[in-house]
Amino acid sequence: QLSGPVLANLSLAGDAVMTYDNTSGKGPPVRVSLPPRALQLVTGEARYEWRHSIKLEDLTSPVRVSITFRMSGGKEFRPKPACESS
Repeated sequence: QLSGPVLANLSLAGDAVMTYDNTSGKGPPVRVSLPPRALQLVTGEARYEWRHSIKLEDLTSPVRVSITFRMSGGKEFRPKPACESS
């Protein structure tokens, strides 16, 4: 995997709907509303077994701004604590 077990997406401006499709074809697509200031955390099965996308017709505002955070290191990556107590 290119990135770790958590994907975080912060929507800052513009409404949109994200569609999740199961890569194995199990179950119908799932649509998730992303209003401004929405924080979306994608982990577990949703992270690795579902493809996510925003279709052009699901951009319901003239402008959309978002920031996506990914941890490098793959599924087995475990971040070290910023500081350790003694």
